[in-house]
Amino acid sequence: MREALEQGLIALAAPLSDRAGKVGAAINVSGQTAGPSVAHLLEHSLPKLPDTASRVSALVRVQQ
Repeated sequence: MREALEQGLIALAAPLSDRAGKVGAAINVSGQTAGPSVAHLLEHSLPKLPDTASRVSALVRVQQ
């Protein structure tokens, strides 16, 4: 999402799901649109976000 909520802000998100596969939360990373932040988020954070969400979801499922 780019500047939809606040000018100068970019955010990426991925869903977190429970044992039933129901989405109950999300994990996100955000940064400034000015400077190298956008490129950094897209190059470094975006590729890691789905795997990180899967790992967090797995931890949540264990504790349910």
